Amino acid sequence: IETATTDLGWVLPEPIAEEDPVEREQRRRELEMKRLGVKLAIAGAVAIVSLIASLPLMGSMTAKTGDPFGRVMGLIDGPLRSIVPALYTLDPFVLKLFLLVVTTVVVVGPGAQFYKAAWRGAVHGTADMNTLIAVGTGAVFMYSVIATFLPPIFPAAGLPADVYFEAVSWIITFILFGRLLEERAKAQASLATRR
Repeated sequence: IETATTDLGWVLPEPIAEEDPVEREQRRRELEMKRLGVKLAIAGAVAIVSLIASLPLMGSMTAKTGDPFGRVMGLIDGPLRSIVPALYTLDPFVLKLFLLVVTTVVVVGPGAQFYKAAWRGAVHGTADMNTLIAVGTGAVFMYSVIATFLPPIFPAAGLPADVYFEAVSWIITFILFGRLLEERAKAQASLATRR
């Protein structure tokens, strides 16, 4: 039909190629991997910065010799004191406020997908891994916010008024890394199936 039409002098538009669903799925996965990569980079950078900013607040933790985490933090704490001594002279409240701000960036940015999915699940009466992530990191975040602004209530309850903002950033970073690996594995499996 096309040949006959062009022989009559008609100009046909370029045919619209029917998109291969496998190629469409592959492009979707590539786009998702790029998005996850950007989210992971942001969350990872904030997690590293928040860990460094948290070290002056972890003085009692790094002193515990029986605690493996405390020992690792103690190994980082020594060199950091000599590299950035001004960090250790900052008011702890200022450090906590800084940690609150940078952690909020992770919670409302790269981590928002977990909270949105958990909310959708709650509305429909279901729970999944997103619920676990949202409840866990949300509880730690809220505990740290309360410890930042209302520290006297913790000693009254026999608890230290420690903040764990860096934990929120690290958990979200690790989960995003896992999701990126999962998406990459799916893309490779899809490509292998297509071949």
